[in-house]
This record gives sequence, structure tokens and C-alpha cells, in this order.
Amino acid sequence: YNHLHFKAIQIGFLSKRHLFAAAQRCNMLPFLRYQIPFKPDSSYKPYIPAVLAIHGLTGAIHDTHGYTKSKEFVRNTVVGKHRLPQNTKELEDLISQRSITLLEDIMNITQGDLYFKLLSGSMKTEDIVVGAYNGVNKIGEGSGRSTDEAKQDAA
Repeated sequence: YNHLHFKAIQIGFLSKRHLFAAAQRCNMLPFLRYQIPFKPDSSYKPYIPAVLAIHGLTGAIHDTHGYTKSKEFVRNTVVGKHRLPQNTKELEDLISQRSITLLEDIMNITQGDLYFKLLSGSMKTEDIVVGAYNGVNKIGEGSGRSTDEAKQDAA
């Protein structure tokens, strides 16, 4: 993945979960099972080995076949069925459509450093205000009728 050639890809396309799905589409998971201790299928999600495998495969394709084929691999396999936004308006529309998963994307970016704090309200009141914090810094604030709604707004 070269960010200079794929400026419109938002971080969600490069999250651990999305790259795991790309590895699954490439039928890599049976090979990854030999790299870490086996766990039952219901809970087996080798995110990090899958991420490393996709990065390694992309690099190998780039070294062997060049930029055009590696770009095609990223567009068709990693991005998959998702259509990339072509301009700022399409990117903003995509972000607004995916507002529910933005919280998940932000958590992937900060790798667990993101936490929420109740600023005002309670479960019994109509309006709840929640702050999103990255370490000690407040990076967002949101309100809603439920804590989940307030967290999404803060994200």
C-alpha cells in the first residue's frame, strides 16, 4: 500500500478487520493456522498474521510484477467490492454513510487508546453527553439519547 497512489482510501480499508477479510478472500487462512497455535474456528481470527501476509504479498507482487499489477491487486483484492471515492464530495458521502463504523475506525487508528467519558446526563435523562479522549486530550464530544448514539456523535 502506497498512500501517495491511493489518497482517497480511508483508514477503514486498511484496518486489521478489513485486511483479515482480504486474506480470507485470498484463501490464506489455512496457511496462517500453522503459524500460530490452533484455536476453534468460531474464535479464530489471526488479524496480525493476516495483515502481515497481505503486506508481504503486496510487496512481493510489486517487486515481481511492478507498480501496475500491485495497484491492481490492492484495488481488486484488498479494497474488494468497495468502490473508491473519486472526489471530496464522494468521500464525504461515504463517511456520512459509514458513520456507525467510524467509531470502529478511530479505535483501530488509536489501537485502544481511545476511551469515552460521560460528561453529563444519565441513563434516566433524555440527553447524554459523552467526551472522546485520546490519552489525556479530549478529541471530540457528542450527545444523544443513548450512550451508543452519543459515542458515535463524539467519534
